[in-house]
Amino acid sequence: MRRFLNLTVLLVVLAISSISFAIWGWSVQAHALELTTSDIFYRALGSITLLTFYEDASTFNHEWRIEIARWLGLATFSVIGAKALMLLLSKQLAEIGGRQRSGHLLIVGDHGVARWVAEAAGARRVLTTWITDSVAPEPPVPGVLVVERRWNADVAETFGADRARQCLVAFGDEARLIAAVRDLRQAAPKVPVVMNCADPWFAERMDELENISGVRIVSEAQLALRALHWTHPPFLVAKALGQQRIHAVMLGFGRGGEAAMTDLLLSSLVTYLGKPKLTIIDPRAREIEASLALRCPDLRGSVDIDVIDPGFSYDSRIVPRAALEAAHADVPITVVYVSLDNDQRSMAAAISMQALVRRAGWTIGPIFTRVSAHGALPDQGVEGEAGQSAGLVSFGSMYDFASGIGLFESDPDALPRQFHEAYRRGAPDHAAANMPWEDLREEHRESNRRLVMHLPAKLASSGFDLGQWIEAQRKPGNNDAESARLLTMPDFAADPKMLEALAELEHERWMMERRLGGWSPGNKRDNARRIHPDLRPYEDLSEHSKQFDREIIIAAAAALQSSYLERRASGGQA
Repeated sequence: MRRFLNLTVLLVVLAISSISFAIWGWSVQAHALELTTSDIFYRALGSITLLTFYEDASTFNHEWRIEIARWLGLATFSVIGAKALMLLLSKQLAEIGGRQRSGHLLIVGDHGVARWVAEAAGARRVLTTWITDSVAPEPPVPGVLVVERRWNADVAETFGADRARQCLVAFGDEARLIAAVRDLRQAAPKVPVVMNCADPWFAERMDELENISGVRIVSEAQLALRALHWTHPPFLVAKALGQQRIHAVMLGFGRGGEAAMTDLLLSSLVTYLGKPKLTIIDPRAREIEASLALRCPDLRGSVDIDVIDPGFSYDSRIVPRAALEAAHADVPITVVYVSLDNDQRSMAAAISMQALVRRAGWTIGPIFTRVSAHGALPDQGVEGEAGQSAGLVSFGSMYDFASGIGLFESDPDALPRQFHEAYRRGAPDHAAANMPWEDLREEHRESNRRLVMHLPAKLASSGFDLGQWIEAQRKPGNNDAESARLLTMPDFAADPKMLEALAELEHERWMMERRLGGWSPGNKRDNARRIHPDLRPYEDLSEHSKQFDREIIIAAAAALQSSYLERRASGGQA
């Protein structure tokens, strides 16, 4: 693109120079050749189109100014031809160059995520090839080679999938998604592959399919919620409000509601709050309740859940006031998640919920609203920080997903690897997850990533003041002395009493994760039936099982001393 612009600048300079010399030269010859002003300008403009009266120098008495104009005109005409040829052959030339690329980011698919990641890569000047069978995007993505081809194994080989640094696969159709990943695995078995899957539950279990193992599977909702909870932890909101437990209300459960539930429960368990509560309001209440009971039969052992049907006349602009008043009277509401089927409905429900809260005089935390457009809602703050009750906070934009997917980091799983190594130190040889990180199933990798997301909760449970640390992450680039003070992380593993308290908290988090995954307690472990004997209170565990939890806390303490969180707190990349 830059060469094309440089060629345009050269063309303009040559054309102006040629016309200028021609006007000058023909003006000198005007009297001898009896030329009018219009004749002069006509012949001057003709210098760049090689009119016939430039063929013989004797026709203009060998005037040197016109001679220069003639040659500049020839150069201009040549550049015009070259530029036209480049336009005609630009795609072919780009594809030829793309076939020789190495160390690039390869994007495959026609999902909206693909364009956002391509734009993020272009902004970072990352060498990128995007292969899509849709029409090339308009406007073009700067710095990104876009190839209009239907993806298959031959295309993977042609465009050097095996030479790519990393690959992202993003199709809206799960069947095409899986087929494309299998093609990549066949063409480039050693290249890291990330695939976007809209359904978080499906994403966690997709690696059970053949030739999908080892692929990092992400969902937009999952990453969006992690980024949200990293900067707006619900347990801090509950503490600021003086509440004894987290009570989250979910308006809608379809577009990311389950991801919100999962990430909230796994990232917000702290020692100073009681059993969390969820109130889910959705017209599909019976279906949701039956689904949770079937897929997560023991979940209510870790969280209280009420599922409410607002009625068949449910309108996103009208929130069920009576149901919400009853829920708030039972346990004060901490935060609200709005995740309906489109942005317009989500924003309408969020505004209606905010109006209800303020009319009723409740004091609650933010209303987290999922919208696709970045910046559609201003961040109105969190109660206890800005004194604003029920402020609207958006999450889930494609921009946030592209920035948080980890494709532009050298190793986005550095900390999860560290936790996995801590697990392996105490795991028996026959354990299903006792293997190198590269050979792990995605379900086990995801379990280690969830450990990372719980680090802020462990910090808060140790008595560390997270307020300014969180604020530093909301304002990237804050490197002042106060931020530097925050980087002194506590070594809570050095205190035996604190170590034991956090080990018990980690066991609670682990049980929550297992219950969300459909596991139930039993006397003997059975992975196929998802039965585990350690799904019981911490005090009832064997010393060997307790030591597993202590090892995790020791690993967390080491992670908190690493440079990873220091860079996160100062606005850098991991």
